[in-house]
Amino acid sequence: MVWSFWDTSGEWIRFQAEKPGYWAKFNQLNPGDGPRLAVFPWGGWAGLGERVIVYDESDEILLEDSKRSAAWKKRSERTDLACRFVAVPHEGHFYKAYLDC
Repeated sequence: MVWSFWDTSGEWIRFQAEKPGYWAKFNQLNPGDGPRLAVFPWGGWAGLGERVIVYDESDEILLEDSKRSAAWKKRSERTDLACRFVAVPHEGHFYKAYLDC
């Protein structure tokens, strides 16, 4: 339980510290291309696989693959989200995704 608290707290602090950089990169994406999707490396942990932080304006990341739009799939195909993943809400349109590839 103590480890969980420190791990969660550490992730929250890291996210808050790195969020301005995420916004800077995200704001470089063209909003005219539809809902923007950005994937940021987060690193692996103890052999449990890679993790990424995702900003998804459409929030389709939480849908089953069969329910995601063709446009979302096209935006994600050149990112780490081309792998199988599990996503969990983090803050607003930010998500943590655990990759299986």
